[in-house]
Amino acid sequence: MHRIVCSIAALALLCTGATFAQTAPIAPTLIGAHVGLYAIDLSDGAVLANRHADDAFIPASTMKLIVGSAALDRFPAGFAFTTRAWLLGTHLYLQGGGDPTFDDAALQAAATAVAAAGVRAIDAITIDDTRYTGPHYPPGWSIDDMPYDYAAPITAFSLDDNVMHLEFAPAARPGEFARGIGPADAPLVLGASTLVTGAPGSADTSDLRRRWGHARLEAFGSIPQDGPPVTLDAAVQRPRAFAYARLREALLERGVTVAGTAPAPGSVPAGARLLWTHASPPLAQVLARFWLPSDNFYGEMLVNELGTATTGPGTTLERGIDAERTWLAGIDVDPQSLTIVDGSGLSEYDRATPRALVAILAHDWAGPHRSDVLAALPQAGVRGTLQSAFVDTPLRGILYAKTGSMNHTRTLAGYLITPARTVAFALMINDWMDASPGAATALDRARAAMLEALLSIPAH
Repeated sequence: MHRIVCSIAALALLCTGATFAQTAPIAPTLIGAHVGLYAIDLSDGAVLANRHADDAFIPASTMKLIVGSAALDRFPAGFAFTTRAWLLGTHLYLQGGGDPTFDDAALQAAATAVAAAGVRAIDAITIDDTRYTGPHYPPGWSIDDMPYDYAAPITAFSLDDNVMHLEFAPAARPGEFARGIGPADAPLVLGASTLVTGAPGSADTSDLRRRWGHARLEAFGSIPQDGPPVTLDAAVQRPRAFAYARLREALLERGVTVAGTAPAPGSVPAGARLLWTHASPPLAQVLARFWLPSDNFYGEMLVNELGTATTGPGTTLERGIDAERTWLAGIDVDPQSLTIVDGSGLSEYDRATPRALVAILAHDWAGPHRSDVLAALPQAGVRGTLQSAFVDTPLRGILYAKTGSMNHTRTLAGYLITPARTVAFALMINDWMDASPGAATALDRARAAMLEALLSIPAH
C-alpha cells in the first residue's frame, strides 16, 4: 500500500495509505461535525477515500444531482416543456406544461399571438396549472423560507419562477416609511410594508415575512437614508392571480379587451382551439439553468414532470419520486440508501449517502450525457455557485461539482478532472457548528485540502 506523507493541519483529514481513514483526525473548524467523504478513480473504480460513505446526510442542493441526472436518462431526446394558449368562444386558456423557464417575454409573445389571431375581446381567462397535482410546498420545507424566491410555490404554470422583485427607495428623512418604487403589480405579493428609512450610514436590515394565515407578505426592517434602492426577491403566494394580472395587462396593451379582474377556475375543455405554442429550451440548457445557480424551483418542476409519465395513485410529486427510485435501482444504487422528499434538496427530510451520490456521478460520466452534465455543473473559479470558490487553489478550473448549503450543512459532489485522472467524489458535512470569525474561510481551506489530497494518491 502506498503511504502519503501529509500534514493533518494542512489537509484537515489525516491521509493514511491510499485512503482517508474512517477515524482520521478532523480540522478544528470541523470538530463536532458529521463528515463524510467518498471518492473513486473513474479510470478503474479504485476507492481513494472512504469516511462514513454509507452514513445518511442531509444533502442540501447536492440532491439536485438525482432529478437532473434522472431527467436526462428518462426524458426522450429533444424533450422540451410546452406551454399553450387555447380559445373557446371568448374564453382564453393559458395552459402550463411545467416550464420553469417561462418568463415575461414568453407571456408577451402569448398576448401578441392572441391579438394576431384577430381576437378583440376576452370574457374570461383561465390559468390552467392542472398538469401537476401538488403539493405547492413539499414536506419538510421550512415555513421561514416561504417568503423568499428560493422557496416559491410549485405550479405547472409559472411566470418568472413564481418570483417578484420588490423595490424600495429610502424616504427623504429618517423614520419615514421607505417608498415602494416597483413593480406596479407589487400589491399582488405585498400586503403591507413597515420598512422604514434609517439614519445615514445605518445597516440595511430590510427583509420579508409571511404572517401565519396571511396570503400576502410584509416588508419590514430599515434601509439607510443615504443608501441606494433595495430589491427584495419575493415568492409569489398566488401564482394564478399573478400570471392573470400580467396577461390581462399585456392583452389590454394590444387592444384586446378583458372582462373581469380575476382568473376563472378550470382547465382546457374539449373543443378549444389552439392559438399558440411555446417550447422551453432543450433539456441540456434547462439543466444548466438548474444546476449552475442551484435553482430550487427547477428541481421541483422536473420531479413533478417525471411524475406525469406514470399513472396510478399519488400526486405528481410522489410519482416523480417513485420514478427516481426506479431509475436509481436501474443504475445499481440502492433506493433505500436515500430518503427523497423533493427535487431540490430544500426539505429537511431529504437524506443521501456519499456512496449513492458518487454512483450517480459515475453513471453520468460513463453514459451518453457526460458533456451535458459537465456543461451544467458549477466550475471552481469559473461559473455557477463555484465561481468565487477555490479561486486561489489548484482546484480552480478542474473542480466541477454541485454545491449544497443549508443551516449547519455544507455539501459538495462532483468531479476532479486532470490529464492524469478523473475523480468522482462526494464530500458531505452536517452539524457544522463553527460560528467563529473566519469560519467560512477555514471550512473552504479544509475542503480544498481534502480534495487536493485526492489527486496526490498514487494510482493502483
